[in-house]
Amino acid sequence: MAKTIPKQRKEVRKKPEKVKKLHVVLSEVKTMKEILSELKKLNSNLENFNDNQRTLEINKTYLASIDKTLEEINFTMRSMRWSMNK
Repeated sequence: MAKTIPKQRKEVRKKPEKVKKLHVVLSEVKTMKEILSELKKLNSNLENFNDNQRTLEINKTYLASIDKTLEEINFTMRSMRWSMNK
């Protein structure tokens, strides 16, 4: 007959309280790092938004200038047509 090898029992030890607390602290640090990472992304997005707002204001100024120039050209063309038809 073959001998059977008895199964060894694993000792189930309770984790010391300090180790439990350490795991809690480490998980909180991980969460804080994730929050910090998200805040950095949001800050970057906000900076990009502010840059886009400045660019938009500059473009509005250019468009207003172009619109005024076109109005002047239109007025000049009407004046020339009016004087030619006279």
